[in-house]
Amino acid sequence: MSGVFIASLGHSGSTLLDLMLGSHPRLVSLGEVHATIARAAEKQNVCTCGKAADDCPVWGPVLAAVRKRLAADVARRKRRARETFASNVTWPGGTTSPR
Repeated sequence: MSGVFIASLGHSGSTLLDLMLGSHPRLVSLGEVHATIARAAEKQNVCTCGKAADDCPVWGPVLAAVRKRLAADVARRKRRARETFASNVTWPGGTTSPR
């Protein structure tokens, strides 16, 4: 299996080219993959295979992996924020805890 990556400036015809190539039965179009991954946490549209992107055999696992990574990143950032806040705040009475 081989692949072709098509990149271009906006409004240059790459989406039309993608749709035309993707309509061939022996080709698979990934569409605007960067936008799909960037918006992985949002509800996805229907894939070119006809299934919901979450149910697509190609995009389903990709979206699940991206969402898992996003959730881990959010948890890590929250933990870091709590640690930073706790180490930089002194509450009345000289404690580092509001209790």
